[in-house]
Amino acid sequence: MKKITTLLALLLWLQAARLGLQAQVGTEGAILGVVTDTTGAVVAGTEVTVTNLDTGLKKTMVTDAGGNFEVLALPRGPYSVSVSLPGFKTWAVTRTELTVGERKRLSPVLEVGEVTQKITVEATAELIQTEKSSLETVVEEKQIRELPLNGRNPVELVRLVPGVRYIGKDNYDQQSTVQGMGNRDDQTEFKLDGLNANTGIDEHGAGIPNVDTIAQFNVETADFSAEHGRNPLQVIIVSKSGTNEFHGTAWEFLRNDKLDARNTFATSKPKLRRNQFGFTFGGPIVKDRTHFFGSYEGIRIRQEQIYNSPTIAPEMLQGDFSSLSVPLKDPLTGQPFLGNKIPEDRFSGASKFFFPYILLPNSPGNLFKAVAPLPNETYEYMIRIDHQVTNKQKIYGRWIGIHNKVTNLYYKPDVTSNAKDDQYNVGVNYDYALSPTMLLNVGVSSLRSFNTDDDPATGKTNFTQEAGIRGFPTAGREAWVGLPGISFAGYTGINSNFGDPYRLWWQTIGGNASLSLIRRKHSLVFGYQFDHRTTLARHGSCCVKGTFDFNGQYTGDGFADYLLGYLDSSGRNYPLQTFGMNHSPYSALFIQDSWKIHPNLTLNLGLRWDYWHEKSFVRGNGGTFDVKLGKAIAGEDNNGEVDLTAQTVAPFLAKATEGLWIPASQAHIPPGLFKANGYVSPRVGIAWRPKGSNDLV
Repeated sequence: MKKITTLLALLLWLQAARLGLQAQVGTEGAILGVVTDTTGAVVAGTEVTVTNLDTGLKKTMVTDAGGNFEVLALPRGPYSVSVSLPGFKTWAVTRTELTVGERKRLSPVLEVGEVTQKITVEATAELIQTEKSSLETVVEEKQIRELPLNGRNPVELVRLVPGVRYIGKDNYDQQSTVQGMGNRDDQTEFKLDGLNANTGIDEHGAGIPNVDTIAQFNVETADFSAEHGRNPLQVIIVSKSGTNEFHGTAWEFLRNDKLDARNTFATSKPKLRRNQFGFTFGGPIVKDRTHFFGSYEGIRIRQEQIYNSPTIAPEMLQGDFSSLSVPLKDPLTGQPFLGNKIPEDRFSGASKFFFPYILLPNSPGNLFKAVAPLPNETYEYMIRIDHQVTNKQKIYGRWIGIHNKVTNLYYKPDVTSNAKDDQYNVGVNYDYALSPTMLLNVGVSSLRSFNTDDDPATGKTNFTQEAGIRGFPTAGREAWVGLPGISFAGYTGINSNFGDPYRLWWQTIGGNASLSLIRRKHSLVFGYQFDHRTTLARHGSCCVKGTFDFNGQYTGDGFADYLLGYLDSSGRNYPLQTFGMNHSPYSALFIQDSWKIHPNLTLNLGLRWDYWHEKSFVRGNGGTFDVKLGKAIAGEDNNGEVDLTAQTVAPFLAKATEGLWIPASQAHIPPGLFKANGYVSPRVGIAWRPKGSNDLV
């Protein structure tokens, strides 16, 4: 009955995982070994007690008939270990450090005597893993704390790992990109406390807090266990937690151009004010049971961008081009304009409408020189609570928020661009020790981001409509307003990329449940993983507000063409590049066995099945091209129909090209254009210690 109850509980957890659970995979370690006496015989029935020196967490188990013990689900940190049995002296290690996901082996040797007598052993740090066959590098807390780190992004420390490189972090969307071992930069799996830390668009790191919140991280590059998958490079980060002692840090890092040297070839130093400040604080809420840890960091950057742009001469706004040595040609007559002057009654009304946004010179040589501020602000906070519910149950939860805003000022003070990114990373993890040799682990994780970019000053005005330019929608979803891009050859025009509308929202909710068992010489882990990535996007590119190009082919001068309204080309992305909502589910099953064939020989066997479900688009707004059929393929919505208003081509163009494209169902592919794919990944590794040495594996 007890086994049936346990099995039902596991099945319930697996079902719950599909609704949004993600376990603390690969971050917790174990302390294991074989207890012997002074003759080398194994000692069964020995009590082994492991205590976390920071939090007071205590776990006890009894060795089996072969003298084996393995204490599971131990967070990284310092531990003491005691081994006792009536008739023998107590064997103890006062302090040993356990790193991320480490399986630390101890070799207790009991001597005959009273239990009250104690043999104290000093544990030495293991420089190599003796029980795992994976190729991995642990970046310790001391390295994180003491190594110089420009920008204080902890992910940069992957540079310490051979074969791995840090590509960079985008100041806008706050994503870290890592590449290694010959793989692409979108093939890296990020986990924070065993929970998802990958973006919903690609495989970049997101939702990762500042360096003072990170305790350790582990980078696994090859031969890792079946618990890890989907991507060939694993970056496993562990955040700090509270302890039985109150502790904290505070910092302020300053960069100021007043303290910088001037470039040899520059006449002045560009303005730079960069303040990075914050604090961490943690401690007990209830000693030995409930602990907290929190952090806040702010980054304020005040710098400048320099403009040195060629402009028209002021008199050109009145049609006076007499300063030019090249005569202007009248497109209507083919003859030069008298005195190189264009009559104002020939000016285009739409051209005159945009006069206030055209740059005029403020320096000799018809140059516009200016220095515009470029403020950049980031605020980040984190709170984590760890609670020991009972001796068999523990739970932790954390909340991370990261907010970034960049304000970009155009040449004109009333034209601005605000780019924002808000990220939230929430996680909860639960451990339940069903017995000393059986552990159930589940969790909850949600990572999401919302990116925007717009022009708050001019983004509410329909410039093309007010200028009298026809051909642009004036109402509805397509009437995206804002200042268009206008270029005239040889001069600085109106920036076509400034304040372009952009909206992108993504979220990843994942699930995982695992059951760890110890059976004689086998340490088994069974697990199921699931995550669901959702993207909801509506965004436009540089052309969504319209572009108008004047190259001088009619008069001989680009700005003269502009005054007359004689275009070289114009356009606008239509319809808006609207992705709509799409769903990308993923599932995985795995089993991992660490089989202790001999005290100095461990066989690591694993099997993992990864399955990418069919991707779906709510409105079917996807497309591809089938080479064999020679036709374009249009995605279908949830009703199995092609929604032309959702496609990235204009509806009238789609109708005009009927026969050149077909719906996905006629091409015998899924509506979302992505077929389901599954892969089986066997894992085999051997960890052998010749002659039982801990120095050679």
